[in-house]
Amino acid sequence: MATGKFWAALLAGWLAMTNGHAGTLVGGKSASDIFDDVRVAAVVAAVSSGDFAAAEQQLKAGADINAVGADGLTPLLWVMGT
Repeated sequence: MATGKFWAALLAGWLAMTNGHAGTLVGGKSASDIFDDVRVAAVVAAVSSGDFAAAEQQLKAGADINAVGADGLTPLLWVMGT
């Protein structure tokens, strides 16, 4: 399994465990406030809303699933924090 697909699956699993209640804000900040790369912010937003096809599209377009945003947050930490 490619690294990007692994992380997308992990994010999807975490979202499923949270019963789809992943929010759009962490610490009062949106994904675009945290991540400079619009593709990474789009992945986070897509996974948070359950749109895994859109997340996969952003990963294929080059979104870095291992990106580190403001406050040291990664996409996985974002989903875990919601």
